[in-house]
Amino acid sequence: MSLKVIVFLAVLLVAGVALLFWERDPSPAEALSQMKQQVERSIARSEAELYAPAAATAVRDSFAALESLFQAQKGRLPFLRNWSQVRAGLGRMEGLLRQMELAAKQGKEALRASLQEAIAGGRAEADGVEAEIATAPRSKDSRGVLLRLRTALQEVRARIDKAQAALDAGQFISAREEIDGARASLATLRQEVQEAKERARELGMGSPTRSPAVLVVDVSEGRFTLLGSGRSILRTGPCATGSGETVHGSGGRTWTFDTPQGLRRVHHKAPRPIWYKPDWAYIEAGLSVPPAGAPERWERGMLGAYALDIGGGYLVHGSPYAVVAGERSTHGCVRLAAADLEVVYQTLQIGDVVLLR
Repeated sequence: MSLKVIVFLAVLLVAGVALLFWERDPSPAEALSQMKQQVERSIARSEAELYAPAAATAVRDSFAALESLFQAQKGRLPFLRNWSQVRAGLGRMEGLLRQMELAAKQGKEALRASLQEAIAGGRAEADGVEAEIATAPRSKDSRGVLLRLRTALQEVRARIDKAQAALDAGQFISAREEIDGARASLATLRQEVQEAKERARELGMGSPTRSPAVLVVDVSEGRFTLLGSGRSILRTGPCATGSGETVHGSGGRTWTFDTPQGLRRVHHKAPRPIWYKPDWAYIEAGLSVPPAGAPERWERGMLGAYALDIGGGYLVHGSPYAVVAGERSTHGCVRLAAADLEVVYQTLQIGDVVLLR
């Protein structure tokens, strides 16, 4: 056998052996490396570790199992490797990532809703404490205590506002810390108010036989809360308040339609009230002003089924129009939807507190 033939056969033998041990399919290794990056990016992007930690752990565990499967195949001789299970695992990972991202989104939305509910509950509790302070017996000794409690309550309300701002900015941890701290402070304030009332009773300033109801109106937000005995929430809903607009009449007269803030009481209640249209109603509509007492000044239906007089020309009343939360459309009165107004009218009695804030 010639030397050339021997060399040729040797080259064939080496090539054959090389082919047996040559990695013919490098794609599983590349795909696994890309998937590892995709897993970490998906977890970070969806914030799954915060909002769906169980799903994030499941994804990481599944990927670790896939890596083990890859290493097992890689440990075999190249011509004996079977990448079908690894490829199938990569396909399953895509589905797991989608499920994890959906779980993270749902978890984030649920946490947001939970925090928003906690903030709304904090505001309602603050209204209850403010109503307790407003109805506490007054004496020379209690004035300083009640002033301090009001100041502390303002600080708590500011903290609730901070919680809302943090929630709106997506800072859920900060929002939780603020609202939890605010509600803990409210519990302390409520206890202090009760202690102040107890001291007043010991001094002979007994509490009324009927625990008065309180209507709290958030003028800026356009929402009301009706508080009953024990300051339980009987009703809450939207209300319309003053538009803030100004109307100019003859002789330099002006009317600015703001809803006042502060403590008021129910002076009078009237079913089926009739509205006496004041001068500004005609001026605002561009009409001539009729004489005082003219029959056309009296108009039925504009105030709804009920009206409660809270002094200063301001009413809590209804309307033939829909009421939207935060609506600034009245001439200073507080306007409620028909169903809400009926509950408020039946609950509040003469002398009960209306807190406009």
